[in-house]
Amino acid sequence: MEKNNLPANWVLLSLPYIVLNEKYAIQRGPFGGSLKKEIFKNEGYLVYEQFHAINDDFSMARYFIDDKKYQEMFHFKVKPHDMIISCSGATLGRIAQIPENALEGIINQALLKISLNPQIINYKYFKFLFRSDKIQNIIFGISRGTGMPNFPSLKEIKSILFPIPPLNEQERIVAKIEELFSLVDSIKQLLENIKNQLKQYQQSLLKSTFEGEFVKELQMSKFADICKKITDGEHLKPKFLDSGVPFLSAKNITKLGLSFEDVKYVSNVDAENFRKKCEPKLNDILMVSRGNVGRTCMVNTNNPFCLLGSVILLQLKSNIDSKYVLYFLKTSSNLKKLTRISSSTVQGAIYLQDLKQLTIPIHSLNEQKIIVEKIEGSFSLIEKNKKLVDLLLFQNNYMKNSILKQAFEGTLLPQDPNDEPASELLKRIKLQI
Repeated sequence: MEKNNLPANWVLLSLPYIVLNEKYAIQRGPFGGSLKKEIFKNEGYLVYEQFHAINDDFSMARYFIDDKKYQEMFHFKVKPHDMIISCSGATLGRIAQIPENALEGIINQALLKISLNPQIINYKYFKFLFRSDKIQNIIFGISRGTGMPNFPSLKEIKSILFPIPPLNEQERIVAKIEELFSLVDSIKQLLENIKNQLKQYQQSLLKSTFEGEFVKELQMSKFADICKKITDGEHLKPKFLDSGVPFLSAKNITKLGLSFEDVKYVSNVDAENFRKKCEPKLNDILMVSRGNVGRTCMVNTNNPFCLLGSVILLQLKSNIDSKYVLYFLKTSSNLKKLTRISSSTVQGAIYLQDLKQLTIPIHSLNEQKIIVEKIEGSFSLIEKNKKLVDLLLFQNNYMKNSILKQAFEGTLLPQDPNDEPASELLKRIKLQI
């Protein structure tokens, strides 16, 4: 971090210059052996954990130590306004501030405690700064461990240089960050609401298509009457091979269609036997019948494959359009109807006999195709808007990083010539050392 890139009245300071002038102002947690579970009590002095730093949440209190142990480990104690930092794993570098009304206690082995000097640095300013990519990249760059990264040594942490503006400017920066973060959060919520409304509109469109006024006079047909076959896959576990005929299960039935990723295989002999009962063909409909029930897709391949018993196969008669039925089954009210009928078991399930009794409004084949065309035209427009919203959400996620970057480069706000110059701040620090 170069001083030349910062405003003239800013300084670069390492941790020892911005903490309180006391012995344990920068303290790594005790060795794990000092806090064995058998010493914990139901009440007493709280042992602060990674959870508190990771989530910035102090509502949980699991482990306590008695007064004797607390006095023994007094130099690991925390007090209101102290910063605690996660020191291991993927959450390394997460930071939280001990609140005013926090329980008295100590840090555990997975935390670092920092007691800042409020005459030099604003608490919120430091927390925002520490969470910025500028500092996080430094920490992860000097962290140890390959699979599970661990916090750098105290010597390395103490050598990190932090950009410090005058206190008045720190307060203005914090206020501006909070203002902009609030705006970013509001925009994100608005975009999430729009995304949910688009999903609801899709369902409303399907509902009006299959349950609206104009279908009331149509003939209602049972699935047993519109299908040549309704069956499910193999119920007995077959012998799996490294290659052969794909054997698909519920996980391979996705909203986007069939997935042949992470599949198992069976022999040609077994496949031929399985496919006597259940032989999926192009444009057949598949439905998940166990667990995450109701997920449907159309078969979009001529290549042979087999199915596990958790997938139902629907082969339609020639006067029925597959996509028309597929959209009907994607209507939430019909899925609820099926699962409600089949809700006698603990695990969600759809049964063949119930599916056969489900009724669907039947138009002529030509009208079915026209309805499908209209649905797909509307869905295409909805999907385009969804992608636009997703792009805006993606960009929104980077807005906070951009704000922090500008804040700690000194470009978020104009400098005030009336602020205390950096030379005065350095003089005050020297007096306190």
